[in-house]
Amino acid sequence: QVASTELFENARGDYMTGNYALAIQGFTTYLNSSPQAANAPLALYYIGEAYRQDRKPDEALAAYDRLIAEHQTSEQIPNARVRRAEVLSELGRVKEARAEYETVIKDSPDTDAATIAKQRLAALGR
Repeated sequence: QVASTELFENARGDYMTGNYALAIQGFTTYLNSSPQAANAPLALYYIGEAYRQDRKPDEALAAYDRLIAEHQTSEQIPNARVRRAEVLSELGRVKEARAEYETVIKDSPDTDAATIAKQRLAALGR
């Protein structure tokens, strides 16, 4: 368990310093060794973020999708949905982005993510 916590923290350090490829590798190793760990949803979120920062939108969407599918009760889901919508919007998939923002507002109304979703939805126009 100590080793997996260390893996997670090292990967987060790589993410924070902008070494996205190494962060993705670290978080992936962490998930493979501890798929049910408490930080598994956060690791998937970071993987999505690293891919997003690294301009790899399809890989980012896959990581957010996996988080949403595998960790349905995670507090990371509203944030992952907002990020997913941002990526979709950047790809010109505005209708899907709008639906994702609306899901956050409906399913997680009292979160910071919902506040952001409302702002982004307004920016997209109705």
